Amino acid sequence: MTSTHWTMFVRAAVVLLAANLSWAQDQPPAAQRPAVAAQDQPGEAAPRLELSKNKWDFGTIWQAVPVSTDLTLKNVGNAALQYEIKKSCGCVLTKGDRRGELAPQESTTITVSYNSTSRQGPANQMVTLRTNDPIKPATRFQITGNVKPRYQLEPRDGLMFGRLMRDSAISKTVKITNVYEEKMNLKLLDGPSSPYLMELTELEPGMVYELKATTKPPLTHGVARANVELATGVADFPKMTITVHGYVHPRVQVSPRMFYVPKTLKVRTERRLRVNYQADNPVKILEVKSSVPDLITAEVLPPASRPVALSVASHELRVSLPPGEELPEDGAELIILTDAAEPEYARLVIPISNKPTAVRTPGRAGALTPAERRSESATETEPEEDSDDAEEQQPEQP
Repeated sequence: MTSTHWTMFVRAAVVLLAANLSWAQDQPPAAQRPAVAAQDQPGEAAPRLELSKNKWDFGTIWQAVPVSTDLTLKNVGNAALQYEIKKSCGCVLTKGDRRGELAPQESTTITVSYNSTSRQGPANQMVTLRTNDPIKPATRFQITGNVKPRYQLEPRDGLMFGRLMRDSAISKTVKITNVYEEKMNLKLLDGPSSPYLMELTELEPGMVYELKATTKPPLTHGVARANVELATGVADFPKMTITVHGYVHPRVQVSPRMFYVPKTLKVRTERRLRVNYQADNPVKILEVKSSVPDLITAEVLPPASRPVALSVASHELRVSLPPGEELPEDGAELIILTDAAEPEYARLVIPISNKPTAVRTPGRAGALTPAERRSESATETEPEEDSDDAEEQQPEQP
């Protein structure tokens, strides 16, 4: 090939490459190209949801000031649209049909409101509309804004007692400071009976108050909660609610609360069991027996050393369990007798079953919930509330 021919070939190639680049630049990116709608396909019909707006910002409001907006749902498809409305929290209220069906080109309007009575600070919630729209089966409507508090609490968490015992006689206080643009005349409102005695003291007229909660022993085992209502004297914010919360631990707890031995387990296993009690009110184990002594045995282990500062002590037992298929169909029981004066702690019963759905018998003493097990290390923090779900233990192989 001569130099002249070579030069002409190179020039032609450059021109062709430039033309291809120019065409490519004129095409929109794939992400920006309109998707082919299901109802645009020949012979196919499909619904399509269209909202009048996708977001609502209610601005800045005072706590408890009502705000709302209208939201229109329209079916712009060519088949029936079925919808259901889901909210992200109880602070969002909807008025209108929560679920329904819209014919093609039909629309409906719902009212969405934000309840800020117990809310403070930035709001960011969602209303989700679930539909049979094949393009977008879940469409979100966002709610934003800011709620200015009418009052401030010190400490911020309010009246949190955490860990309590049956005979606990403790008081806690919270300072309530009015940050609203008019004074509040706080007064205690009568409420249902609670484990706390409440007192309200005015420190600065209309502006600063102190709310005091004192436990009323003997306390009942479990969650000790009270919602204390205070009248404010403000027309558009007539009352406020302060929550008092504690958890009363039983004097004696058993962990775990039951034993599960699956039928697939073909060998004997050993499990550990703890009987926890208040260190300053010790409990002795008098006897341990089983409803099927030829199958289930238990022994109390020597006491282990423990930090003096801990308020909870425990007895540990080694329990020997048979293969799951050898247990009676109606289950078995491990029974622990103690020297506790209270009947509910004098006889502790631990169910043993080869059925994973088995749960403790209601009213049996000493049973420990999963939340209580997390608190048995004797920290002074408050556990989560009770759960009746039985925990299935994984057996320890010998």
